[in-house]
Amino acid sequence: MLQTSPPGEVLPSRFTWIMALGMKISSIGLSVPSMRLNNGQLLDLLKSQQTSLSASETHKYYERVARLLDQAGARYRHLRDIESGETAYEHIISAAHSVLTECSVAASDVDLVIYCGVGRGVIEPSNAYYYASELGMHTAECFDITDACMSWVRSLEIAQMYLATGKASRVLVLTGEFHLNIRSPIDIKGMESLRYNFPTYTIGEAATATLLEASSDQWDFQYISRPEHFDLCTIPLHGYETYFRPSSRLGLNGEGRFVSFGKELFSKATPLLQNLLKTRGPRVDDIDLYIPHAPSKSEYAAGRDRLGIPANKVFLGIFEEFGNIVSSSMPAGIHEARRLGLISAGSRLCLAPASAGISCACVTFVL
Repeated sequence: MLQTSPPGEVLPSRFTWIMALGMKISSIGLSVPSMRLNNGQLLDLLKSQQTSLSASETHKYYERVARLLDQAGARYRHLRDIESGETAYEHIISAAHSVLTECSVAASDVDLVIYCGVGRGVIEPSNAYYYASELGMHTAECFDITDACMSWVRSLEIAQMYLATGKASRVLVLTGEFHLNIRSPIDIKGMESLRYNFPTYTIGEAATATLLEASSDQWDFQYISRPEHFDLCTIPLHGYETYFRPSSRLGLNGEGRFVSFGKELFSKATPLLQNLLKTRGPRVDDIDLYIPHAPSKSEYAAGRDRLGIPANKVFLGIFEEFGNIVSSSMPAGIHEARRLGLISAGSRLCLAPASAGISCACVTFVL
């Protein structure tokens, strides 16, 4: 039975769902590493890695990588200067401090911390506990969410549930995508290995923090998944063989290393995402800006045209400047679009990510 209160009595916060059915983004912080590499500089870095290929084979291999990067629309990647001691930790904390400062929110006023980066320091306990402790959020609930590049979107849907039911008044969602694969030696087996290695060369590094508060504006989350494509994009852990049946796609670069059959992934995900937007997405005229996940600028530009969405309504700036920054891509897109004056408070947005798994989402909300 719905609880009501006598005149003048305020109900406990757990009943605030009666008024607050949704959430709002109060602030998004973005922190990127100090080194900004163009494709040429990136290739120079890659060429210093060990390989069993001959000099002429290596030259042909990286020539092909350069052409593919140009075709995909990648221009720059931000990477840590590890030799000088630059850490993932400092960027995650910096992004978090920036949103708390902008909103004049004390650490003790954050009720829930969700960490959702694919990059992480431990698999037990949740990384969220560490960052909550470092930020002084000593009574906050904490947990991690992992769903590849969809992790931030999944986290926000859960955050909305906490906020709408009054279980939390403020939620902090953190991402930290800092991956060593690009500088770790991979024994390149030949030109054919580009089929599953090329996406590695598009990966950049970034941390984000998203501060969320209760609002009357409810976000709409729509998903479609095809789990049979699980092994198209993986990072296997030590001992992965005992959890899965043998697969020719798993572990091609060894434990802890990224393998992504990018062309196949796009061929499966693109029609799913387009169908989702057509059948369960908003009317194009009702949206001020679409923000996709950015594993390729050219692929999303082609999809935009097929859906009849005007070019000025789709923000594709993240991949060109930062590369594929995994779970940081969506919040970085909102951050940058707002910084550039493309959106502001009251803008109606549609997030349209596709992710390993495979899963696709269509998320509509008012900024």
